[in-house]
Amino acid sequence: MYYEVTTNLALDGGIDGPEVSQPIELGTDNAILVQIAIVSGYVGSGSLVSTLEFSNDLDNWTDQSSYYQLTLSEAPSWGVLPSYQGADGRFRFARLRYLATSSANVVFNGSLYTYQQG
Repeated sequence: MYYEVTTNLALDGGIDGPEVSQPIELGTDNAILVQIAIVSGYVGSGSLVSTLEFSNDLDNWTDQSSYYQLTLSEAPSWGVLPSYQGADGRFRFARLRYLATSSANVVFNGSLYTYQQG
């Protein structure tokens, strides 16, 4: 199922801290595809870093940054993370965490596509 979890979020790397998307419920899906699109802005020497996170209770989140982190350094641009196939019922919810670094000042969208793998 396709979810647009972030729409036209503006982040200023010099001012704003990390932001998170709306969480989604995974249901019986065990794979996730992440897509981030920088709509406009100035990236300069900074970047937009997006990390996939999981939870069972919507309070405690586990990030998958070692494998599922997407960094974009140009505007406009977009990127897709490889499918995460480790959900398998271990987690009920997923979301994205965003951080604009240094001089990045961007407006972007984020979406998640969940599906059954295998």
